[in-house]
Amino acid sequence: GNEDIVKSSFKKGSLVAIGQFIQMWGCALMFWWGGWLLSKYPSTFTYRDFLISMFSLLFSLSGLGMAAQGATNRDKAKEAADRIFDLIERESAIDPLSKEGYKEE
Repeated sequence: GNEDIVKSSFKKGSLVAIGQFIQMWGCALMFWWGGWLLSKYPSTFTYRDFLISMFSLLFSLSGLGMAAQGATNRDKAKEAADRIFDLIERESAIDPLSKEGYKEE
């Protein structure tokens, strides 16, 4: 019933929130580590180096997070694909190439 829907939605929402929390925590850690490296080794690392590495990591993590959210159950996806192919491959009751039937003048 309605209570099951609420519980299921709460679980799904909580998982998304945990995923976002981990992603933001990871970003915070990367910024902290980058700042620490820049302050300890100013002659080795530049701010430009830091930005290049940060944007590379941020974009890759964002892509990974989006891909994980869109991941589906393989069995359900196979069932859906089978239903679609059954619809595509079925023989239609209407034959558009037939010479029989009603024709408008």
